[in-house]
Amino acid sequence: SRCHKPRFQHLRKAFELDKPLRIVKPVKEALMSFISHINVTMTRKDLFIRAGGFDERLEQSEDYSLWHYLAVEADLFFVPQTLAFYRQHSESLTRKLKEHFNWQILALKKLMKDRRFNIYKPIIRQELGVFHDENAHYFIKNGEFMKAITTQMCAIFWDPFRIQLWRNILPMFGRKEFRT
Repeated sequence: SRCHKPRFQHLRKAFELDKPLRIVKPVKEALMSFISHINVTMTRKDLFIRAGGFDERLEQSEDYSLWHYLAVEADLFFVPQTLAFYRQHSESLTRKLKEHFNWQILALKKLMKDRRFNIYKPIIRQELGVFHDENAHYFIKNGEFMKAITTQMCAIFWDPFRIQLWRNILPMFGRKEFRT
C-alpha cells in the first residue's frame, strides 16, 4: 500500500519473544492494519454476539468490520504460530474486485457514526483517505480517469492534510484525456 505504514508492527514483539501477546482493547491496531484472518481466530460466543456478529450487508470485509467491534469490547491475545495458510488464485473474489477497498470504506463509514469510536475518528479518516487513494490508483490503471479524480477527491475529503493525496491528484489533471 502506498500510504500505509508497515503492517503488523504491533505483533512483532510476540514473534521476537515467541510468546503470546496481550493487546488491550486493540482498536487503533485494528484500524491501522488487518489483525488476523478470521479462520484462525477464536472468540467467545457472548463476545461475538455483543460485538454484533458479522455485518451481513457487507459482501466482503465482514471480518474487517467485526475486528473493530471486537476490539472495542475486549483485549486481543495473539499467539505467534502459523495456524493456517491463505491462498489467492486468479478466480478468487479478492482478485476479481473492481474497486478493491469499497467494502472496507463502507465498514469505516459505519464506525464514523458509532459514538464508541469518536476518539478514533482521526485514524478512521486517515484510513478512509488511504482506501480511496488505493481505489483511485486502480481506476488510473484501468483508464477510468474521471472515476480516479472523483475517488481521489474523496481521499482528500477524508484526510485533507495528507500532502501525498494532493500530490497524487495533480498529475491526473495534466493527462491528455482532460485537456480540451
